[in-house]
Amino acid sequence: MDCPFYAYTGIKSCPIAGERMSEKKKIRIFLLGIILFSTMGIWYAETKMQDYRKEPESFLGEEQRNCYFQNAWVLSWKNGELIFLAEGEIYAIEAAAESEYKDVIADIRMEQNRLVSIKIKPDKIRGKVLSVSQDKIEIEGYGKVPVSENFHIYRNYGEIGEGMTNEIIVGYDVQSFFVGGGLICAALLEQKPSVTNIRVLLSGSQAEQFHPQVVLYAEDTLLVEDVEGRESYRTAPQTEIWFYLEEQSNEQHLWLVEESSGAIIEKKIEEGHTYQITNESGRRIQVTSLEKLQGKPFYRGKLEVELRQEGYLLRNELSVEEYLYAVVPSEMPASYGLEALKAQAVCARSYACRNILQNSLFAYGAHVDDTTAFQVYNNIAEQESSTRAVDETRGQVMVSGEELVEAYYFSTSCGTTTDAGIWNSKEDCSYIQGRFVEAEGGGNAAAFQSPEELKKEENFRTFIMGRQESDFDSGFPWYRWSIRFSNQDLIRLLQEKGVYDAVGVPTSIQVSRRGSGGVAEQLQVSGTAGTVVFDREYAIRAFLSPKGLSLLDKDGKENPSFSLLPSGYFVVDIVTEGEEIAYQITGGGFGHGAGMSQNGAKRMAEIGYLYSDILKFFYFGVELKGIY
Repeated sequence: MDCPFYAYTGIKSCPIAGERMSEKKKIRIFLLGIILFSTMGIWYAETKMQDYRKEPESFLGEEQRNCYFQNAWVLSWKNGELIFLAEGEIYAIEAAAESEYKDVIADIRMEQNRLVSIKIKPDKIRGKVLSVSQDKIEIEGYGKVPVSENFHIYRNYGEIGEGMTNEIIVGYDVQSFFVGGGLICAALLEQKPSVTNIRVLLSGSQAEQFHPQVVLYAEDTLLVEDVEGRESYRTAPQTEIWFYLEEQSNEQHLWLVEESSGAIIEKKIEEGHTYQITNESGRRIQVTSLEKLQGKPFYRGKLEVELRQEGYLLRNELSVEEYLYAVVPSEMPASYGLEALKAQAVCARSYACRNILQNSLFAYGAHVDDTTAFQVYNNIAEQESSTRAVDETRGQVMVSGEELVEAYYFSTSCGTTTDAGIWNSKEDCSYIQGRFVEAEGGGNAAAFQSPEELKKEENFRTFIMGRQESDFDSGFPWYRWSIRFSNQDLIRLLQEKGVYDAVGVPTSIQVSRRGSGGVAEQLQVSGTAGTVVFDREYAIRAFLSPKGLSLLDKDGKENPSFSLLPSGYFVVDIVTEGEEIAYQITGGGFGHGAGMSQNGAKRMAEIGYLYSDILKFFYFGVELKGIY
């Protein structure tokens, strides 16, 4: 195992200044790094060391002669040498001990360059993490355990050192928690999880995260358990479970019918309490308090209901493959060809697995939610064709080098895609690039050398005002679209954004900067009082909201209005309406335009492309790999 922290410049001796470390000592520390991961017991010790210790060497200055480290990570203490990590630095000091220690947490006090005391904290717990907040960690079997004021996270794999909160991956048991005085003092991250399960935050009809009540139903007996393991119930078949506000007492209650006795159980629920609900038959559980396009949805796996101050959180934990059964038909029509559906399945799996490791919703106890903020989940019921696509690509993800791909996708292209620059991302997404979405020898490639040329206004205008039959998306309604804003419409939009006073009566709109493929990156609105600039594709689409206006597709059909402009690929022309001016916007595509066009993939599948060909067309230099 690679232990880079044992490099000469990476270790500090604490706490006195002195000569540089001898070659013999450097070799000894390096050898310690090789054997650091051998198994050892965890002990409690508080040892006074003043008389029998050799003077350690140091790289530290005088100001660090006296120091007290709480919840430091003892990497190794043997053969008269103590190596520990504290405050982002690794220290090596000479200190004798009667016992050997490894990977324990300790409070360490140094005075006048000497180790005065070390208190090793012996107790630790572990279990699947359910949620993480600033002051508590919820662990299956323990409930919500408070963390100490000097709580630390340490990473014992990959780049060894201090960890971040989002590295405590919910839904997995891959770390130990050291405890003292009823508090979690430190977390030791022992390995990156092998991704198998995903936790989904289920939202309401308006994408709200908190629910006023949760009602569940199953044909079978359901097992209801609190996460601390203190109580459990089995419900009678074909009955509901209610989590709700009892109006008379103004208290939150759990209501169910017990299987064995037929008795009604009704009890108060305290804030912060979490219940897990499992159908032991393996069949799905219906959430009758939710309404999706499919109606009242059914869920595989396990459900969790947690009461917080704002209401109930509802989570669904299940395998990644089962999750995809309800993602693929919700993101791509099941009528699309099998190869297109397989491409969608690999995209969705890659995106899901990457988000599990990013763990961005840890405070809600989830990896993703079920909305367009991540991937739409279970809005449409499972379909035979999309389930087949998931099964035939089981475990396959896209990687760039060794990293999972950020597999962005969108509905319809205008004949080109863009790069990840539309999000100003700092991550390496070089596999997402602008390209013409057309067959080889198509008209766009003949007219322009690359999508980079569409950054120029005159080139993009020529491109978007034309249509190429060779474009894979050319047969779909949103390949081209148009909308007209009157000056009064624009005034209303400026008022809604709170910038009307800065602009006054509008006199012009222009795209002042374009990205790869011609996507609008900056929109300038000028008026009698001044100018405002909207940056980034999403902000521009949100400002130019077509809600309540006539939005026409390529065939001139009027469509229900959306809260966002269909895409950021458009040009603006000033036209007159009587004595008033108006702004005619002509655009193309639907969605952000980065990654895979779903309708483009459909057409490619129809003309013989395999799913692997489709993926490598839209994501440059990627490889397909089995993740499990």
